[in-house]
Amino acid sequence: MIYRKALRLVSTGLAAAAMAGSAIAAAVPRVDQAVLRDAVKTISADSFEGRGPSTPAEQKTLDAIVARFKAAGLRPGNKGSWLQDVPMVAITAQNATPLTVTGGAQPLSFTGGTDFTIGSYRVVPHTEISDSELVFVGYGINAPELGWNDYAGIDMKGKIAVILVNDPDYEMQGEDGPFKGRRMTYYGRWTYKYEIAAQKGAAGVLIIHETGPAGYPFNVVQGKTSEQFDLITPDKNMGRVAIEGWLSLEAGTRLLQMAGQDFAT
Repeated sequence: MIYRKALRLVSTGLAAAAMAGSAIAAAVPRVDQAVLRDAVKTISADSFEGRGPSTPAEQKTLDAIVARFKAAGLRPGNKGSWLQDVPMVAITAQNATPLTVTGGAQPLSFTGGTDFTIGSYRVVPHTEISDSELVFVGYGINAPELGWNDYAGIDMKGKIAVILVNDPDYEMQGEDGPFKGRRMTYYGRWTYKYEIAAQKGAAGVLIIHETGPAGYPFNVVQGKTSEQFDLITPDKNMGRVAIEGWLSLEAGTRLLQMAGQDFAT
């Protein structure tokens, strides 16, 4: 799998304000609905173009927020500035190749955007994974306090984890299970699944999507192929897995069939 991306380093601003101690201690006034409605109406207008970071509308949005702070009698809290720089990276996928899987009687080829979606938040211009073993790790959870470890005895270094969405209690009724029943814990979130796989040394993650357990259809995942923003860590996000992706339910089912397994089972 080869994944190229266009990187743009950007810096976005967050409006910041401080209040004097005496003001904090004073009685908090009731929210003025008219002011609130007007503020929302202003920044949600078409002229703000969605308020996207690094777009021309970003400065317009910041100016509008700062103007509101000034009108409210606030004072800037960042050494006299209303804004604080937040280094971010804008990443756009380019020239993603198909996902090719071998090992069965016939190789499988999955089409990006249809069968799977991938992304990488590492701040490098080119990401490639080849000849990597796919390892099914169930829900991809390591919860020692619950006596649960899907990674027990598995060396994930350089491999791609194939993971189910949500957590093991999704099919349960009520909240009697270790993962609080159908009330998803953080262990069921896709963010956790990427994080723990990185800790285990995995090269990539492919989560098998299901609408019910995920809480949204696959087209929501497909929509994340446009420009994405993320914070930049000191290691340029190299601590994350190289590839963070999703497989459609059909693609995930075919993948497991290739390995002689049944998805429902």
